[in-house]
Amino acid sequence: MASGDWIKAEHEMLGVLAAEMYGREPPPSEAFEWETLEEGPTFGGLGIRRQCRVWFRADCSGPFLDWLVLLPNRHAGVEPQVRDGRVVCENPGKVPVVLFLNYRGNHALLDDPETIVPGPL
Repeated sequence: MASGDWIKAEHEMLGVLAAEMYGREPPPSEAFEWETLEEGPTFGGLGIRRQCRVWFRADCSGPFLDWLVLLPNRHAGVEPQVRDGRVVCENPGKVPVVLFLNYRGNHALLDDPETIVPGPL
């Protein structure tokens, strides 16, 4: 296959994937506004659960994503520290973060009664 043929075939395949499976790539966001909806201990104090909403417009209208962020904590069975109304990670250094991306809702990924179940839009 010649180089020009491959480029044409690639564009055709990407068009089919966009039309039939994934949709078109949205335009760049004008802003990212971040809001913490809920946070607290999870996994018996071994983790911190943060549920956040990211808006793609400065006025917090239009499309958004809800994220479920899980931070590992270093002390099992110890009540997490709360400072200025926020749960503080007890790890002295950097820790990995687990982000779940899914189409069923965050409540389907974490068996925690505090995980937010989305309502109708």
